[in-house]
Amino acid sequence: MTRSLVLGLVAVLTVVLYAPFFSNPLVFDDHNLFAGGRVFDHAQNVFDFYARTFPYFTIGFIQLIFGSIEVQRAFNLMLHLANVFVLIALCSRVSSVDLSAPPRAAVWGAIAACAVFAVHPVAVYGVAYLVQRTVLFASLFSLLSLLFYWRAIEDGRYRDVVVSALFYAMAVFSKEHAILLPAVACALGIAARRPGALPRTVLYLALCALPALRVFLSLKGLVGAVAEPGAQEVAIDLLAADGAGKAASSWLISALAQAGFFFRYWYLWIVPDTGAMSIDLRGDIHGGSPGLTDVLKLVAFVACGLLGAALVFVSRRWKLAGVGIMYFWISFLVEFSSVRFQEPFVLYRSYLWAPGFVMVLAALLRLLPVKGIAVLTILACGVLLYLSEDRLHSMESEWSAWDDAARKLPAADVRGVDRIFFNRGLQSIKAGRIAEGVADLDRVIALSPGVRQAYEQRAEAYVRLGRYPEAVADFSHAIDLHEVGASFYGRGLAFERMGCLLAAERDYERARTLGVLFAKMKLDELAEKRTEKGQASESEACPLR
Repeated sequence: MTRSLVLGLVAVLTVVLYAPFFSNPLVFDDHNLFAGGRVFDHAQNVFDFYARTFPYFTIGFIQLIFGSIEVQRAFNLMLHLANVFVLIALCSRVSSVDLSAPPRAAVWGAIAACAVFAVHPVAVYGVAYLVQRTVLFASLFSLLSLLFYWRAIEDGRYRDVVVSALFYAMAVFSKEHAILLPAVACALGIAARRPGALPRTVLYLALCALPALRVFLSLKGLVGAVAEPGAQEVAIDLLAADGAGKAASSWLISALAQAGFFFRYWYLWIVPDTGAMSIDLRGDIHGGSPGLTDVLKLVAFVACGLLGAALVFVSRRWKLAGVGIMYFWISFLVEFSSVRFQEPFVLYRSYLWAPGFVMVLAALLRLLPVKGIAVLTILACGVLLYLSEDRLHSMESEWSAWDDAARKLPAADVRGVDRIFFNRGLQSIKAGRIAEGVADLDRVIALSPGVRQAYEQRAEAYVRLGRYPEAVADFSHAIDLHEVGASFYGRGLAFERMGCLLAAERDYERARTLGVLFAKMKLDELAEKRTEKGQASESEACPLR
C-alpha cells in the first residue's frame, strides 16, 4: 500500500468522523465571538500586531460570505488535517537523526502516530470548538516554522531561516501560547548536530525576537496575575481559607497545581479516557503551604524536562523522543505564566503541545516491523474513532455539553462547579425542563450565594411557573447584590402579574433609567391599565413602597 493511499485514508477517516457533527451548535465561548454580530467586526481586520486577530478574521470572513456554521467547522477540520500532514513530514525528517531508526520504519511510525493524532478524542476539543481556531492556526504555523528551521540546518539555506521565523511570527500572533517555540527549535537544532547550524540558529532567534517581544509586551500585565474571569474570587477564597496574605501565594498555588496537571494531560493523550474529558473540567486546587505531594509534582515536572534534555543531548537512538518530550514540556511552561483557577485544566490548549506526544509515539512505533505498525494502528484508530464520536455526541447540544461536564465532576462541591450547574440549569430552562433547571440553580446558590445571575435566572424560571412571590424575592436578592436594569424589569413583571401595579411601575421606571428599552412600553401599558382600573386598591401582598 503506497504512502499516498494511506495518507488519503487517514484524511477520509477523519472527515467521516467529524462531518456528521458539522451542524453541532455553538457552545460556551463560541457565543462570545458570535454574539450581537460581533463576528462581523472581525471580518474587517485581517491582521494587526495583537494575538488572535488573523484566526478571528477567518471566522468573521467565512461567516460574512457563507453565513454557515457548517462551513466554519469544515474549515477547522481542514486546519486539523493540515496539522496532521505537516507533523508527518516533520517527524519523518527528525527521525533521521536517530542512528537505530530504519528509514522505512521511521516514516511509517510517523504516519501511524499522526493517524492516532488525527482521530484522537482530546483533539476534538481543539477542532470542534470554533473559537479555538486560534490554537489550530498556532499549531500549524508552529509546525511549519520547525519544518523550515529543520530544512535550514539540514540544507544550509538562509532563506529557509527567514521563512521559519515568519511562520513563528504567524504562530505567536495566532495564539500567544506559542511564544516559547524558539526554545523547541533550539532543542531540534541540538538534536540535529549539523555543522554550521549555530549561525542559522542565531539568525532564527534574532528574527523571532521582535514578534515575541511584541506579544509579550501586549500581554505583560497578565504575567503572574490572576488573568481569568471570576478567578480573582477563587484566589481570594483559597488564600483566606489558609490565612495567607501574600499576593504571590495565589501564583504559587496555581503553579503547583499546573505541575500536576502536566502529567494529567500526558495521561489523557496516552490513555484516552473519555470518562475524564469534558468541555469544562474541574481540578480540586488546595490552598495552604506546599505539602509533600506538591513538592513531588514539581520534582517530577523538572525531571521530565531533564529527561527530554538528556535524550536530546546524549542519546544516539532516542533523539526524536527527546525532542517530543521537550516540545510538550517547553510549550507547557506558558501555563505557569499566570494564575489559573477558574479554568485550570482545559483540553483544547493541549492541542498546541500534542506534537510532542506524537513524536514520542512515533519514536516508539518505529521499533515495530511495518506490518506490526499497521495492525496496531488499525486497532488503535478503530477504538479512537469510537471514543471521539462519543466526545462529538456530547456537543450535539449545549445542554448535552454541560450535562457531560456535570457528570464528569470529581465532587459536587469542587471549586468552579457553580459555572457548570449554572449553564446546565440555563439550558434546561430554555428546553422547557424548568424544574430541572431550578434544581441546578438551587445548587449554584447554595455553593456560591454571591452569584447574582443565578438568582436572576431562577427568578425568571419562577415567573414562568407562576410562582411570583418567589420570583420577587430572587429578583430582590439579585438587586441587592448588584443593580442592573434586567433585574428591575423582571421584578416589575412579577409584580404586574401579582396585580401590584404601583410596585411594577416603580421597577419599570428604574429599569428604564438603567437602559432597558422595553420598560418604556410597559410603563405605557400600566398607565392604560391604571386608567381602566381607576384608583382600585392593590393586594395586601404588594409592597407599600
